[in-house]
Amino acid sequence: FEHFPGSREAYSSQTSRMGGKLKILTLNICVHLPGGRNAYNIALVKNSALGVFVFLMLGLALSDITNVGLCVLLVLLALPLSVLVAQPCCVLVSALIFAMKRDQFSEFKKERINMLFDENVLQQYDVIAVQELYGGWYPGSCYYQNYMKDVCKKAGLGYSSFAGRPKLPRILFDQGLAIFSRHPIVRSKRHVFRHQSIWDYMFVSRASLYAEVAIGDSAIAHVFTLHTAPSLDDMKQRTKLANLLAEKVPTVRVQGSELFKFMGEMVNGG
Repeated sequence: FEHFPGSREAYSSQTSRMGGKLKILTLNICVHLPGGRNAYNIALVKNSALGVFVFLMLGLALSDITNVGLCVLLVLLALPLSVLVAQPCCVLVSALIFAMKRDQFSEFKKERINMLFDENVLQQYDVIAVQELYGGWYPGSCYYQNYMKDVCKKAGLGYSSFAGRPKLPRILFDQGLAIFSRHPIVRSKRHVFRHQSIWDYMFVSRASLYAEVAIGDSAIAHVFTLHTAPSLDDMKQRTKLANLLAEKVPTVRVQGSELFKFMGEMVNGG
């Protein structure tokens, strides 16, 4: 918090229903794209990339290219191209599932958001800092972000800030970050980490979102929410492909250094 002359009185009057305290909930809601599902996202990306790679290799095998060096170069270029093309494949599958109205069977996304309101969770807090509330590029991909916004507004959390659309070359997921508040959000900014892990780089932007929340006329709260890269050990539990990777310096450590700099800039008015 930053308090200015007279701010203690303003702060107390604005938060008296909470016993003089600003209550903040941080929530990793794990709501993926409409039609997407946490349980199969990694497998979907892997199988899409593998399918594209096999298709490219068949094309190369059936071609009349005889230069060995050129063949090796094309094989090496096919690897990143396969990963890149896998993204629109995943987007297409997710969009089709959503269009077919099958998303109600996918991890109970809407039900979990409704539960936060029905069980009086949202009503108990002044600020909700959310991670993994994902959207994307295609029409309808921000459905659950908008739905969460409407539910929070119904709970009295009428101010909101989102981290924005995916940052190229990532097109599958945006940052998945949002802040909802009862008090006005007068300033907001995102920071997409410059250093992304190899398994995130083509698919999701790990980032931090900042909101300056005005409490009355003379006090503000600096609120941050973030999602750093999962550790290599965590990724090894999710997919065997991670066993082929190595990190000299953990990505999360580098992202932490960026975060502290970003926090300093925001708190100091940058």
